[in-house]
Amino acid sequence: MKSIIIVEHQAFIMKFILKIFILSLFSAQIFGAEQSIQAPFGHSHVVSSFVKAGDFVTQGQLIARLDTNDLQHKLSQLQADKLTLEKEMNTLQHLLKKTKIRHKQKIADKKQAEIDANQIISGLNNLTNLKNKAMNQEQLAKEIKTLSNSHREQRQLYRKLQATHKTLTLNEVAFESMIESADIKAPTDGLILEMVKVNQVIQRKGQVLSVISHA
Repeated sequence: MKSIIIVEHQAFIMKFILKIFILSLFSAQIFGAEQSIQAPFGHSHVVSSFVKAGDFVTQGQLIARLDTNDLQHKLSQLQADKLTLEKEMNTLQHLLKKTKIRHKQKIADKKQAEIDANQIISGLNNLTNLKNKAMNQEQLAKEIKTLSNSHREQRQLYRKLQATHKTLTLNEVAFESMIESADIKAPTDGLILEMVKVNQVIQRKGQVLSVISHA
């Protein structure tokens, strides 16, 4: 009786070994290629892991999630800076329009003063008026020069603000993209060979999170 049990046990073990061997051959044929899944950003850690080594996954399946608290904080600060910058740009744009209008008005005033001076008839009674007109033209010329310089400086500052705004916008898009990429998904159907664990530190972008075997 005891020998029968031993033989049955040996037969069971042989069947199990044969089954594993056949499965390994099948897996080697179907899941021959390996692909590593890398971290889209660093300075984070794994907050959730939804699969483990040995699991079969389908393309697009969520397999892990990275922490985004630091990215969210940086994005919020960046958006606040961008909002402040946009207010400064609106104020400066309004000032540019006012300066441009004043500049045009002073040029028109100067031209009119020149016309008035040319129309004054020479004579003792008009000498005082002529001097006043000349002084007025000189003052207008100084004001025009000052406004012209102010307008140029304001435009230069506005261009710098525009460049900064463009950089902030690009960074904003980059942060949003990284936050979106925190959900790690399987790139293809396959068998998980290696998988990160929860709370594992992600030190750098490109760090291997998982290895998947596929056809």
